[in-house]
Amino acid sequence: MKTVGIIGGFGPETTAKFLMLLISLWQKKNQNTRPEILLWNAPVDNKIEQEFILTGKNARKLLPLLISGARKLEAGGADFLVL
Repeated sequence: MKTVGIIGGFGPETTAKFLMLLISLWQKKNQNTRPEILLWNAPVDNKIEQEFILTGKNARKLLPLLISGARKLEAGGADFLVL
């Protein structure tokens, strides 16, 4: 079984909804199991996050953080990542 690595935290509510949707879709196909999931929540400053969401600015400020999170998920055993 592949392990999903999720980079979340850009709107924690959205991350939670995505996680629940992923599990629900998985269980429709695999009723006896649940997916292997690793979740890393990006510790993003709220002001930078809002500006990025609304204007697309500050993407370069977020890149090192996202790379760090991706590496942590990879080290934890994630086979692929979603954002």
